[in-house]
Amino acid sequence: MNNAYGLSVTMEYQDGINIIALALNCDSFRIKILVLEILAAVCFVDEKGFNLVLNAMQYYKETLREPFRFHMLIKAIQSEDHQNDEAAFLDFEVREKQNEIFFKNIFNS
Repeated sequence: MNNAYGLSVTMEYQDGINIIALALNCDSFRIKILVLEILAAVCFVDEKGFNLVLNAMQYYKETLREPFRFHMLIKAIQSEDHQNDEAAFLDFEVREKQNEIFFKNIFNS
């Protein structure tokens, strides 16, 4: 998925995005960051991509019985002491993605 063709093929299948989102269920912060980058890329392709990601996060929530979407990210940020470089980087990445989604919604509404 490192090119436009790979991204467009991935977006044709909700199950593919769901599986990518399930990769957030791991202990590695680096993997979580990579998954967030992929999901962010899907969001910015078009509105369909944004909805695919929201649906995938809903699927993640239901599959892993989380109380709400993105709960695992909030837990990861809150549970770390931020002296760990990876935790601080994840915190930065999540906040960056939140801002990107926020501004996308503002400018596309």
